[in-house]
This record gives sequence, structure tokens and C-alpha cells, in this order.
Amino acid sequence: MDLRLNIQDSAWKVGKQLRQGDHAGQHLRVYLSGKGCDGFEYGVSFDNPDKDDYVVESSNATAKKLDGQAPSELCFLVDTETAEFVNNSEIEWVDDERGKGFLIDNPKHKRFRGKFFRDKNWKKKIFGKDAENVEQEAGSPE
Repeated sequence: MDLRLNIQDSAWKVGKQLRQGDHAGQHLRVYLSGKGCDGFEYGVSFDNPDKDDYVVESSNATAKKLDGQAPSELCFLVDTETAEFVNNSEIEWVDDERGKGFLIDNPKHKRFRGKFFRDKNWKKKIFGKDAENVEQEAGSPE
């Protein structure tokens, strides 16, 4: 898969600032944090790379598979399961009326809305749990 992310300068700048101290040597991971009627919810947090991750090292770049050791400079990481759902997304740092943090804008967002969330395989992918446990916690009927 060709994974492409458009990472704005604001995200790189703040990411490098936040990386100092407790997060030295770590990278920013883009992940799915949930799914609702309006589509996926995304998150960004510091993490160590996994051998199967995609790595994005510059703005508006095509990701490459991690080949051995991660770069020493800050990069964005995406696991193989998340890649399909964030491809061609834009990541920026915002500090305005929308809030403060990394904002991920996915142009395909509407494609990921709807009923397929009820599919147990999707629930398992998103939540990393057994689908029945997710149903019980969410109280969603099948």
C-alpha cells in the first residue's frame, strides 16, 4: 500500500518541542481511537516504532515501511491496520476555538461512515477487544 500523509509545519514544530524530555527518542503515532456515526476518531501520541510500521519523515511524503531502526529525527508512525483509514489525511497542530492538539483531517472521512461499524470484525480492529465485549460496553444491539 502507498500511504501518504500531508503533515503541516505546525505539527512538525510542536511535535519536536513535545518530544523533548520524557519523549526523547520516541515518535508520533497516528491511530484510530474510535468510530461513531460520523466516521472515525483519530489520535496522535508518542510511541516507539514496531517493525511493521509505516514511517513518514517529511511533509506531504509517501510513507515507507520501517526498515530496521527508526530514524533518529522525529517521524510519524502508522501501523498497517490504520494505514488504510488515514491515507491522504492532513495533520496539523491547532490552538484555536476547535481546541488544542493534533488535528487529523481525512478527505475520505464520509466513506468510513455508516452501518459497517456494527460488523464485529471492525469493532475488533478498532477496539482491539472481543466484539461481544464491545457490544456490551456500548450497549449497541446487533
